[in-house]
Amino acid sequence: MKGLTILSGIAISLSIAACSSPKTNSSDEKKTGIDTTAMKSGDVFYQCPMHPAVLSDKAGDCPDCGMPLEKMTKN
Repeated sequence: MKGLTILSGIAISLSIAACSSPKTNSSDEKKTGIDTTAMKSGDVFYQCPMHPAVLSDKAGDCPDCGMPLEKMTKN
């Protein structure tokens, strides 16, 4: 009976861990609307301060957190 209790506890722990692990999101690649590597020095783009993968060529709000995108200049 003690063995069954231990096995049940392990199964529950693994289930909880599997549900709470971070998921990879293929849409993260889609959030980068522009390619900064192709930009010239001095070009302007907008980036979320909390989500650096969120880039845009125009001002707006981050789709993840709603913060305003910050104006950045390519070095």
